[in-house]
Amino acid sequence: MSNIFIKKDILNALEYYIKLNFWKNDKLVIVTDDNVNQLYKNFINSLTKLTCIKFIKTISIPPGEISKSREMKAYIEDEMFKAYCSRDTLIIAIGGGVVLDLAGFVAATFCRGIPVLYIPTTLLAQIDASIGGKTGINTDFGKNLIGAFKHPNQVFISYEFLNTLPDIEYISAFAEIIKHALIKDSSYFNFLVENVDKVKSKDPEIALKIIKKSIDIKLDIVQKDEKEKNLRAILNFGHTIGHAIEQACNYKINHGQAVAYGILAESYISYKLNFLSKSSYEKIIKIISLYNIDSILLPNLESHILDNCLNFLQYDKKNSNNEIRMVLIKDIGEVFSSNNTYTYGVNISYLKDSLKKLLQKDLINIDASIY
Repeated sequence: MSNIFIKKDILNALEYYIKLNFWKNDKLVIVTDDNVNQLYKNFINSLTKLTCIKFIKTISIPPGEISKSREMKAYIEDEMFKAYCSRDTLIIAIGGGVVLDLAGFVAATFCRGIPVLYIPTTLLAQIDASIGGKTGINTDFGKNLIGAFKHPNQVFISYEFLNTLPDIEYISAFAEIIKHALIKDSSYFNFLVENVDKVKSKDPEIALKIIKKSIDIKLDIVQKDEKEKNLRAILNFGHTIGHAIEQACNYKINHGQAVAYGILAESYISYKLNFLSKSSYEKIIKIISLYNIDSILLPNLESHILDNCLNFLQYDKKNSNNEIRMVLIKDIGEVFSSNNTYTYGVNISYLKDSLKKLLQKDLINIDASIY
C-alpha cells in the first residue's frame, strides 16, 4: 500500500523522498493538466529543478474526463518514448482524479511498470483517487472499464491546494466524503452534520480532519480487500448509477455531482426495498441539502438521460449473470449484505423508478427537517 504524507508544505519532503528512494532514476516525467499547469506554475517549475534528477519532462493534457481515453494514454506514452524514457523513469502525477487515474495507468504498463508519485490537487482526489491503487480510462461503453491496480509509491497531500479550488469542485468532494460515512461510520456522518458551517468556510483544521478520516476509512477497506473480490465493493455505493449518469451526460457534470445523484438514487432504492428505514433515508436526503449539494451541484437532468443510463448500467463492472448489481445501504454507517456479499441484484423497475424521480427532482424535494 502507498505511504501518505500530509503537510502544508510538501516540496522539501518530496525532494528528500526522491533523493532517498530514486537516486538511481535519472529521468522524471511530470504529468499534469493545462489548468493545474497554469494555476501552479511556480510549484511545477520547482519540481523541474530537482537537483537529483538529470532529465525532467512535463506533459500537460487537456482537463476533464475527455482525457481519460486510450488516445491520451498513447499520447503520454509516445511522448515518453520520444524522450527515451525507460524503466529508470519516475512519474509524478499532479492534478485531480483524471490526471492520477491516467498517469497511474501509464505507470502500470510503461515498460511493464515504473514508479509513480501522486500529488492530488483537489479534495476529491486527496480522499479518493489517490488512495487504493485503482487506475483506468473510459470507453464508449462506460467509465473506468479498462485499467490496472497500481499503487503509487507515495502520495503527497497539501491542503493548501484547496485554497484555489472552485466551490463546485470543493463541495462536489463531499458527495464522496458523505459516502464514506454512510458505508462505514455513523459518528463521522454526525461530525459532518455538526460541522457543516466550518466545512463550507473551508476551515483548514476541519478540512484536515476530514481528509485524514476519509483516507483512514478507504485504506481500512482496501487493505482488507485490495483487488475488490468482495468487501471493497462497498466503496462503490452511489457509483453504479452515478457512473451511468456521468457517462450519459457526456461528462458535462463532474464526478462528485454524479456520485451525489447516485447516492440519492441508491438510497431511494434501499428504502423502497425495505433495507433502509424512512428516518435514515430522510437523514441522507437532509445532509445532501445541508451541504447545498442539491442547489449547487445538481443541475436538471434531461429526459433522454434515463434511457442512456439504463444502457450504460448494462456494462457496470459489478454485474454478473446479466444482472445489474449495486451496493445498497442498511443504515447510516452500514451497508446491506447477504451471504457475506455486498452487492445486490436490482430489478429494472426499481432502476427506472429511481431515475425517473431523479429527473423530476422528487428525491430531493421531500420534508426531511429532522436536524
